[in-house]
Amino acid sequence: MHRIHRKGFTLLEMIVVVTLMAVLMGAATILVFGNRDGVVVKDEGARMIAYLRNAWDHTRATGAPLVFRPNYNDGSLRYYDPRSQKTHKASLAEGHYVVGIRINDRMYSQATGGMATPVAQADSEGDEEAVDALAYEDEFALFISEGRGMARIAVVFAVLEDKEGPIDVSNFNTIMMCSLNLITGKGDVSPITPEEFENLFLISFEAENNESVY
Repeated sequence: MHRIHRKGFTLLEMIVVVTLMAVLMGAATILVFGNRDGVVVKDEGARMIAYLRNAWDHTRATGAPLVFRPNYNDGSLRYYDPRSQKTHKASLAEGHYVVGIRINDRMYSQATGGMATPVAQADSEGDEEAVDALAYEDEFALFISEGRGMARIAVVFAVLEDKEGPIDVSNFNTIMMCSLNLITGKGDVSPITPEEFENLFLISFEAENNESVY
């Protein structure tokens, strides 16, 4: 009678198997978490469009200007309604930061500051709503209302690579621009590169120069 000798796994074979399992698990983790992060970012963009649409519909319905108040230190965004004296905060996921607001071709951020305040209009016409808005103004305040030549508004938010790091383009993992066409009501959420983000400021500078000519 012949005995059947079963050959066990060699050390090399075991190392290969363990390595393959680790690689497959890592790939699955990247796929799952990558897809999850992508879904979160898309959902965030959709919520931001809804937030902008709600703000615009509100100012059109009431006739009162709204004051957008971004906080670039914590990446939050609020708008203030001078008629109801209420503040509405945008919902942002953890690690997502508002880094700029674009109105038409003009870009506003921590570096540029906000809009020039309508002081002359409030003083000359006694616009109580504008005065109320000014009372809540800060250096980054943006005034949103009909009759100011606004055709589109966009919020740019970023996901940081290092959540403990600075809110700076060098630390941006993902940049999304959420744009609302104020004429058609159509919203768009698109990723942009750091180069495209910085180019928005060049376009803004050119638009500002063109406005100063007329």
